Amino acid sequence: AEGLATAPARAARARLSAISGDDVLAAMDRHGWQILRAAQALGISRPSLYKLLAAHPQVRRASAIPEEEIRHALARHGPDVERCASALRTPADALRRRLLALNVALGDGAD
Repeated sequence: AEGLATAPARAARARLSAISGDDVLAAMDRHGWQILRAAQALGISRPSLYKLLAAHPQVRRASAIPEEEIRHALARHGPDVERCASALRTPADALRRRLLALNVALGDGAD
């Protein structure tokens, strides 16, 4: 017998499979590419959202985005990390960490 212990896991997988890639992008856009806020809006956990993001072909890992592209986004969108994250299609917190790693100040590149 499968037992009740596996029922929540099956339900969680069913909920995740019901969330489309468009739903994921829309939630991320609506919530400033903030993982926690988007996950709450979708009714899923942060780890579940990370799985959906990793599987989405349009979502990028901040660590894989070239520095020049990040600087261009900052020049275009100003120091608003959420707007830059949206343009780059990467979570805002990951972009903040990438900016720190690159030693890029939020004012850099702005006109």
